[in-house]
Amino acid sequence: DYARQHDIITALDMSNPSAWERKMLEELVSDVMPYIDLLCANEKELYQLARKQNEPQIDNSELEHFMTPERSAEYAHRLLERGVQIVNLHYGQRGTMIITNNDYVHEEPQTVDKITNPTGSGNIQNAGVIYYILNHKDLGYIARFANAAATLRLTGTDFPTLQQVDTNMKQTQ
Repeated sequence: DYARQHDIITALDMSNPSAWERKMLEELVSDVMPYIDLLCANEKELYQLARKQNEPQIDNSELEHFMTPERSAEYAHRLLERGVQIVNLHYGQRGTMIITNNDYVHEEPQTVDKITNPTGSGNIQNAGVIYYILNHKDLGYIARFANAAATLRLTGTDFPTLQQVDTNMKQTQ
């Protein structure tokens, strides 16, 4: 409450492999859900956090096919109903989805010929979303920027600079 009263944005990154089980996720975030402005999650975390009790548990190996863009948006809206303002889904090889109560964007990722190191690319994508949410309001642009930052990480850039990400975006337009 304090953060919103003072125009402070709160972000929660759900990218935590140890938090994969639904019970643990609920315990970790259920009380703070109404105060989260930006929730960053991958499709596994989104599924576990938004899945209703009466829905069947989908096996990890089937999740990519189950979590279509439409279903992912539906699950994100379940979290928006619980108070989250923006859901940022770093969707792996399927790019970035950003969902709000009023808008939705799904940006396909750039083509990567050779992945050098995927470690941290979701975090870099999250950072791109956070940076541009603070400085830009167009969700399509934010998603393209986040994808470009993650692509640089995948291809070997440890911590892409704003200039590198901007250059990468211009080269792929």
